[in-house]
Amino acid sequence: MGSLPRYLLLLTLLVAPGLAAAAQPDYDLLEALGFQTTNAAGDSRGLQLNGSYLIGEGFFAEGSASHVHDSDADLSTDTLFGGLGYRARFRLTDVFLSVDWLHLGTDAAGTRTSQDGYRWVWGLRSDVTEDLELNFGIERSSVGESDVGLRLGESYAFSTNLSLRAQYVRFPNAHSWVLGLRYYY
Repeated sequence: MGSLPRYLLLLTLLVAPGLAAAAQPDYDLLEALGFQTTNAAGDSRGLQLNGSYLIGEGFFAEGSASHVHDSDADLSTDTLFGGLGYRARFRLTDVFLSVDWLHLGTDAAGTRTSQDGYRWVWGLRSDVTEDLELNFGIERSSVGESDVGLRLGESYAFSTNLSLRAQYVRFPNAHSWVLGLRYYY
């Protein structure tokens, strides 16, 4: 068993007792995030804006825009996605599935390319305490090639409407650390 599955199992065992008091996660939110991605070409940094809105009856709309720049490789990547999701509320957690249109634009040393595809995420969101939400997801993105990755994150509320958001995302050829603010409206 690899180290990531062991850490996920350990985290689940540590968090499970607190889930009994879980509240319902909020889907009406905006996020401003910074991130660092590491792959075979090196490190790149970027910014991302996310938003979602609970439409009703478990359905939500979501969208995102991000920009990554790697100055060493003279490479910029812009990503947009938007789509719909459905969340089912259970006693201890929300289980959700979202499906999005995905657009990827790259600029490598003045040569621009553009591709469209899709993305879906299946995951869990659980308010472990009144201030702490944990989430886990499996994501598949398909633009040119298909990749499947894992997401593990948290959101810690330090006021009624504002929280600190952190997430780790692991794909076969890259991984990212994400940190930023989440605003609930």
